[in-house]
Amino acid sequence: MRTPHNAQPYLKSTFEEVWDYCGSELTEMSKNRFRTERDYTQELFRTWQICSSKFEPYNTYNDTKMFPLVIKPKQAIKAIRNQSYKLVCINDNVHILNYERTIRDINQAFNSILPEKSSFEI
Repeated sequence: MRTPHNAQPYLKSTFEEVWDYCGSELTEMSKNRFRTERDYTQELFRTWQICSSKFEPYNTYNDTKMFPLVIKPKQAIKAIRNQSYKLVCINDNVHILNYERTIRDINQAFNSILPEKSSFEI
């Protein structure tokens, strides 16, 4: 089972710096159809940003909630509809009971609070 994760803000300049430093390796790895154990991940960019002191410490647990849909689908739907948190992380899984219904209910919850398409979707 995957562990829950949270949103990670990145600066565009971080990507530019990392690509300047190891662009050939990143380009080569991007040719792989599936990630291998030798490939870099987004953790490289996150660590680079932290080591460059380009971050602000922030306790995300104050206004963020993670919901594994395997065990908390109803709580996730309620949190979305009530807009209980600034950020909701929904972790899906192949073992979700009533998968189709759960995903439909999640989509309906988002549609209820976000009825208009964003400019990115148009």
